[in-house]
Amino acid sequence: GGRRLGRVRVTGGEAGYCVVGAGPGGLQAALELESAGLDYVVLERELAAGSFFRRLPRFGGLISINKARSPAPGPDGARFAMRHDWNSLLAPGDAPPWPRDDRRRFTAWTGEYYPSARLLADYLAAVADSELSSKR
Repeated sequence: GGRRLGRVRVTGGEAGYCVVGAGPGGLQAALELESAGLDYVVLERELAAGSFFRRLPRFGGLISINKARSPAPGPDGARFAMRHDWNSLLAPGDAPPWPRDDRRRFTAWTGEYYPSARLLADYLAAVADSELSSKR
């Protein structure tokens, strides 16, 4: 299993994988490692995942759209909706068809077309807290 985020003093021990940063990419990598049962550590400068989005962008909004209400007609609808959801983390091993109501989807957090960066930071921290192992 993995190790939780936060300021830690590394004094030995080993991890099979090292993930640098707890932004969206780092969390996605950690979720995949966690799902596979591999030993990993996430190194993050700040105290919580997604902290970058608490400082930037300066105007406080994301420029990536949040298509919470993407039409999902026909058998390819869930795939279409996920392709247009630019902020959500995928569930480990996700493959079509993606569930439209997955609680991990950022679109379940807000219906805003251009959501606030702070909300994305809250979402990323919540996913990290609930989905990553608490082992040290």
